[in-house]
Amino acid sequence: MRDSGNCLAIPLAWNEDTGSYQSEYQGAPASAGIRFTSDATTTETGGRNIPLPSCSVAFPNGLWIGGGANGRQQSIGTAAPAIGEHARGDIVWNLTPTPGGHVGWVCTEAGTPGIWKPFGDIEL
Repeated sequence: MRDSGNCLAIPLAWNEDTGSYQSEYQGAPASAGIRFTSDATTTETGGRNIPLPSCSVAFPNGLWIGGGANGRQQSIGTAAPAIGEHARGDIVWNLTPTPGGHVGWVCTEAGTPGIWKPFGDIEL
């Protein structure tokens, strides 16, 4: 385990509410970094009507791709971020896509919150 300030990673703990194993952080058990559904008893649905299949992997706080200075975050939301620090190339996938809308937003200039532009036009 690595102590990074006030977030002490606990390898994996069983979450009765979701029927899955997940990483947890001391003092903030709801902030799982990664969650593995273990069997068909999971309550995780991913926005669908039925539970996710066994052995699905979820990243409740977004997913980091790459590492070091090249690491970029991908997360979900209903709009481009209005708070927080972001790097050029970070992506937010749109949770509520509609015809004539966009698939998501990409950070084109780093900052707090950075400059975000929509991408992926969805045909009418």
